[in-house]
Amino acid sequence: MEKSSQEKMKLLSNKLNQEIALLVFVIFGVILAFAWAEAIRSLILDVLKLDEDSLKGKFAYALIVTVLIAGLIYLFVLLLKAAASAKIENS
Repeated sequence: MEKSSQEKMKLLSNKLNQEIALLVFVIFGVILAFAWAEAIRSLILDVLKLDEDSLKGKFAYALIVTVLIAGLIYLFVLLLKAAASAKIENS
């Protein structure tokens, strides 16, 4: 049986609200990333006792942040897979 146009509009409105919320969260995430970037960079350079303008310092910072973010992405993918398999089991 076909859904009424009112039900379709409600579903579309809910989907649009979800997409807008996702975009707002992404924007907040980017703002936070910029806010923390310099603090994290300074911490890494200070702990490793590297000069801020040195090539070693720049590469050390880039490498550490890359490894950290790759690990977080990997954990996030695992969480998504676990959620998807739990959803399939519950259906």
